[in-house]
Amino acid sequence: MAEDAVPTNQPMSHSAWSALLFAVFCWGLSFPLLKEALDGGILPATLAVLRYAIGLIPLILYLVIKRDLKPMMKALRDDWQLFLALGLVGITFPNLLQNYGMVSALAHVSSIIQASGPVFTIILAMIFLHERLGRFKIIGTVLAIIGTLLLVTEGGVILSGSTFLGNLLVLLSAISYAFSSILSKKSLERYDPLTVAILSILVGTPFMAIFCIIENPVEQIPKISGYLWFIVLILAMLPGVIALLLWFSVLKTREVSRVILFIYLIPVFATAIAFFVFGEAIKVTTVLFALIIICGVAIAQYEYKKKKEDATITALRHP
Repeated sequence: MAEDAVPTNQPMSHSAWSALLFAVFCWGLSFPLLKEALDGGILPATLAVLRYAIGLIPLILYLVIKRDLKPMMKALRDDWQLFLALGLVGITFPNLLQNYGMVSALAHVSSIIQASGPVFTIILAMIFLHERLGRFKIIGTVLAIIGTLLLVTEGGVILSGSTFLGNLLVLLSAISYAFSSILSKKSLERYDPLTVAILSILVGTPFMAIFCIIENPVEQIPKISGYLWFIVLILAMLPGVIALLLWFSVLKTREVSRVILFIYLIPVFATAIAFFVFGEAIKVTTVLFALIIICGVAIAQYEYKKKKEDATITALRHP
């Protein structure tokens, strides 16, 4: 399923800037909202299923209106094994790991740990795809991994307890996303990024429902308050639908390497919202570790010959 428009190097319009900023704002907002919903009593797997099941409804309607539903279903039939793997490692596992981790991990810390994902993609690409590491990738990868380990262990002080376990689960979530990035390299040879993203959600959501059954959602869902339902609806519509469509609408007409830096704003927005709206305490060391991680990821993705491909893979990931 090919793109309708060919990306160009034309200058970014005000509407494109606004669309990208709003998209990454929505993805940044998702972390404190997830934390609020979990703290409010919605169990992790149930929250993941509710969020994605509600979000799938407008996405499918969008495909019907655009007359893209049949071609997308054909893609699923032709490459069901690929999309099954993508659904599991790109949607099911990372969302469950992230949600269970965020029961004890802070929202802004989780967003920063997730920002380290591209460096794990680089490592896995070296192992499984035999890609060579240039000096920028080596320096950036080492830097980002050091920052991530410092953040997960809070500077090496905490190596046990619920906070450490939560941070570790979020880190495993980022690594799961990295595995999905390797699979995405193959899928992007045949399909556009929006097709890959939507089919991953379509396949991955039912598998999350299997884990959800263990949490007894039939008994739990009626107890969810109106306030928490409102949060679930925002999570489904803003990060899950509107941000996704806005992001890929801009990617249709812009080189992805020109817009990828917007991704690095996600932990910035998440941290600001968690602090100013939800009152999360932010340590100076956390900010320092975040800068180390983001600088490392930026350096690792600097190399020109792989810049566009790596940026496309990063753009496929959405909280």
